[in-house]
Amino acid sequence: MAVIIRRAKAQDRKEVLRVCKTTWGGWDYVPRYFAQWVREKGFYVAVEGKRVVGLAKYTELGPSEFWLEGLRVDPELRHQGLGWRISRFIRREVLRERPISLRLATGRRNRHSRRIIRRMGLRLKLALWGYGGRIPKIQNPKSKIQNRPPDVFVPDPQAAFNYIRTTEEYRAARHLLQHTWQFRTITPGLLAELARQQRIFGYGRNDNLRGLLIVQPGRYENGRLDLSFIEGDRKALGEFRRQIRVVARREKAQSIAGMARGESMLRHLRGLRMRRWRRPGRLPPVLVYEYPLQGEVLSPKSKGQIKESTKRNPRAKVNPKNSEH
Repeated sequence: MAVIIRRAKAQDRKEVLRVCKTTWGGWDYVPRYFAQWVREKGFYVAVEGKRVVGLAKYTELGPSEFWLEGLRVDPELRHQGLGWRISRFIRREVLRERPISLRLATGRRNRHSRRIIRRMGLRLKLALWGYGGRIPKIQNPKSKIQNRPPDVFVPDPQAAFNYIRTTEEYRAARHLLQHTWQFRTITPGLLAELARQQRIFGYGRNDNLRGLLIVQPGRYENGRLDLSFIEGDRKALGEFRRQIRVVARREKAQSIAGMARGESMLRHLRGLRMRRWRRPGRLPPVLVYEYPLQGEVLSPKSKGQIKESTKRNPRAKVNPKNSEH
């Protein structure tokens, strides 16, 4: 029977869950977002009769800024070209939207997805390290200073943008901001959105920012925060540590995760007692790809980038919570 690709419907839920049931050993974020994705544009399923055999999603994160995720294939039909067929269809649909950017992320050890990604024409844009840990504790619980409200404020978006543009992480991360395996271009508009959501905090004054923190609820699971950005002087970092605890109480979070490329932010993550993901190898495990729409995407051989390996490692296992696409 022929396979057709169409918009997903609410009635597809049971079949979609069946397809996702074995993804990464039974862990998958797609069921969490199924109802939302059905309401949105860009959620497609491949069906054979009444049976869903694959799916994928594209999302417009910002004006003409598109993100690809959720590529899944029925376990019984994998490695038969269906993943490529769905990916090609999704790419065509996105390009009809005239995007200014088209990106996705995956784990370095997700070799099958990377082959499809390269075949789609996307190029490696960025490789990052992943860190995680518990919410930082108050260093001196009996201190009156430690127990007062953090000396932070929600900054003016333009002031925040002017500050973040001067940081090492802005340059090292290729102007992208991460949120649980999702990356957006840093703009005043994005920072204004975060300010409205009370997810960005500054130290100092708008005309003289001395630090900036962006912390958000995790996208894939409850009880987890995402540290999207942190930079500042020693006093700022101390206030941010306490502000993270405030946000954690509000969101009922027990753990925190973050990704970074620049050494300065990596140092700050380690300063919060966060540890690098336990993965073999010396290369960053988080890979961000971009379709070359305007200008040139950096070649993997360019300075600051990591050359992709095409060698297979049959013993490599994917940590379900540290892999994407």
